[in-house]
Amino acid sequence: MESQTPGGELDGAPLNSTDRNLADSTNVVNTINLSFVNEYDDGEITTWIAAEILKSEIQWRLSPVRIKNFSTDSAFLEFGWISDGDMEPTEIISPDLIKQKSHEADATISFCSPEPTSEKSEKIDGLIRLPWTSQSLEKKVDQETLLRLASRWLTPNKAQQLNPTLLAETAIVVDLSREINEVTSKEIARYARSENLTVIALSTNDLNEEVFLERMQSSGVRTERLGLLLSPQQTIGLLAKSSMVISANPQIASLALSYHSRVAYLNGTSGTSEQSQRIIQAASYATADQHVFDTAENALDALAEVVENVALIRFAVKSKEEHEIDTFVNERKNESKARQFLSARLEKERLLGAKTANDLRKEVKGLVKQRDLAELEVRRLQANLKRQTNHLNNLEIRVADYDQGPVLRTTSARFKAVLVVVENEIVVIGNKLRLYAKSWLRNN
Repeated sequence: MESQTPGGELDGAPLNSTDRNLADSTNVVNTINLSFVNEYDDGEITTWIAAEILKSEIQWRLSPVRIKNFSTDSAFLEFGWISDGDMEPTEIISPDLIKQKSHEADATISFCSPEPTSEKSEKIDGLIRLPWTSQSLEKKVDQETLLRLASRWLTPNKAQQLNPTLLAETAIVVDLSREINEVTSKEIARYARSENLTVIALSTNDLNEEVFLERMQSSGVRTERLGLLLSPQQTIGLLAKSSMVISANPQIASLALSYHSRVAYLNGTSGTSEQSQRIIQAASYATADQHVFDTAENALDALAEVVENVALIRFAVKSKEEHEIDTFVNERKNESKARQFLSARLEKERLLGAKTANDLRKEVKGLVKQRDLAELEVRRLQANLKRQTNHLNNLEIRVADYDQGPVLRTTSARFKAVLVVVENEIVVIGNKLRLYAKSWLRNN
């Protein structure tokens, strides 16, 4: 998905749409009845979000599928956290009924505690418990893996709209679900002062929040106290919009990394001031880890394949005609391949479209620059042409002066030339008068 959301939103893949939950009662063969049992209902926001992401991802990969929700506790329901895609209410059951519910469905997924337990869980046919690991260590599904795909469940744009405070964009969100020592607190305060950022505490424990905020305020750092219990969507909006997220909780860190890479994870190695400073500084210019996103995708693909195989076995037991089973298996495989191909093609087309748009912008900018340069060149050539024309006209006038002399006007004839003409005429008249006088004298 700045984004930089790792992985981004897949167009045409509505992971949280309500229409996917609608089962076609007339198309029993093509619809998988999936039971989702939450055995780890601890009331934590990250646990609830991870469970919703898991249902959305499995729902999209195995569609059409009908999911029925069960929980062994009512902690989530007491907070009022209901998924937008839940068409049926969550049913509260006892742990003893998990086996019965798994027999009623084509496949069952159970969301368990991430910590290993001493008691070995009962192996139930058709039941897949999470955390789940395939034969390949790269294909593991746990809370952290699911939370890295949160941007597919709640898109970055929608998440930022649900942000509960306007200060998040210029603030550091510090998660206090895990203890942050005084040394690390001083480094957080130092970095916040240097970048002129506000510190927002994210915690459900009032005592821890009060102690931490007092440390920040004593160091001259602006603080913001939300003072309310955030919903999962609001928590995601706060993390997605924030300038930086600092947490010692791997679940919160994974959730924030789904929207941006500016996450400082204090994984127990930040005991000294230098170590804390190094981690916070690295988070300020971190880049998204695409490999982690790809790993999460591969892990869920493997899990969806296992769930589908379990469902196919159940279908095979129920069905009497082998031809129908083979047809259904091939149909499901073809649909899965088509979805994967479509998803990859859409991703490539989106990247190609973005690249083409950038290339066109660069080309248009270059053409505009060339046009401006051409206009300047035309104006320069016109000025040069005008100067050359004037120069040629002057040269032609000078050549004419050299060849023919200067052109004189008729009114400006030379006075000497006029006198010469008058003198010649007077001489001619005088000669005529002299001859006339001689002739007259001779006759008289």
